Amino acid sequence: MVATSDVYTRVEAPPVAPHPYGLFAVAPPASPAETSWQMGVSWESWACIDPNTTTDPCIDGTTPAAKEFEQCPDTNYHKPITVFLGVKRSGGMGDADQLAAGALAGAEEFAVERFLWERMVADQAAVAASSVEMALALVEAELGAGYMGTGVIHMNRGVATLLGSRLVVKGSQLQTIAGTPVAAGAGYNLDLLGGTPGPVTIYGTGAVTIRRGVVDTSITWDRAINDELALAERTYVAGWDCFVVGRSASN
Repeated sequence: MVATSDVYTRVEAPPVAPHPYGLFAVAPPASPAETSWQMGVSWESWACIDPNTTTDPCIDGTTPAAKEFEQCPDTNYHKPITVFLGVKRSGGMGDADQLAAGALAGAEEFAVERFLWERMVADQAAVAASSVEMALALVEAELGAGYMGTGVIHMNRGVATLLGSRLVVKGSQLQTIAGTPVAAGAGYNLDLLGGTPGPVTIYGTGAVTIRRGVVDTSITWDRAINDELALAERTYVAGWDCFVVGRSASN
């Protein structure tokens, strides 16, 4: 006899809602019809070139310097990654591919955030700041001075909570009070986990662009134990334009 304490009725799991204010809220992924981008993309950017000024000699009597011409824009290179998730169904329920695709849909933003954060850290070491608030202010200032457009400030959700009074909600985005979009990424550096004080890190980059392909699913079987193995995967190319800066402070 089976005890009622061991009897359960299978129901649908709660729907998985994406984290609000994450990377995809700042840079919604595009899905171009042509697929050549899946080999990687590059572009030339003039957004990190400093402008110059001059004065008419009739105004101050000085001879202005010769006007300079830039011929070397920043070239950005970004290669693809594949985000994947596999599930195993014992006995084969016939819907493992749908289950894998659904699980991937709930996890892929996290995976892309983690990938981009690792690239930011590798490209530019974070410099110390006196406080979390100062780290945000310095990243905002340096991003404004180094990138001639609206960039993106990146921090994890715990840091965004610490800085709640310094951020505002505009539509589906978080922004600084100066209007720079903030990606509060669940997949960004997992500061604050463990409950002990430690450094928190904020990065600023040029505008972020994300391309992604279709979700591909495949099914194989482990016939020895009759397990159905389903894999869901999707190709991404994600990167930022020509500028990155990081600041870190103790919380």
